[in-house]
Amino acid sequence: MKNRFKICIEGEFDSMTTVNASFTVVVAPATTPNPLTITPNGGNLPGETVGTADAGDVVCVVSGGTAPYSFNVTGGQVPPGMSLGSVSNADGSETVTIAGTPTTPGPFSFVLSVTDSAGATAATQVKKIG
Repeated sequence: MKNRFKICIEGEFDSMTTVNASFTVVVAPATTPNPLTITPNGGNLPGETVGTADAGDVVCVVSGGTAPYSFNVTGGQVPPGMSLGSVSNADGSETVTIAGTPTTPGPFSFVLSVTDSAGATAATQVKKIG
């Protein structure tokens, strides 16, 4: 699609007048009225006990952008025996949780990346202690 502009100059001129003008049109970049956000952005999750099932700690809430969202671990590792899930909320946001039965002791850190259906991305660093 081509952008079209119409510029109109009005005035009174005699028949021998020549008018020259130059114009600069600046098109502002589109702003995202509802940016993709992750809340909280990073942080620590509660520790777990090896062999003890956990129904689900909240990792973060994703909102804004254009739903639906896709989630990927793009760095680090989710603790073995645990997995990420998400639940859609009434306001259009999604709550990301981590649940399962940890099989390996120790601290774990991972980067959770989120992409919305329009291609916007956001990421957060998450640490799981214990």
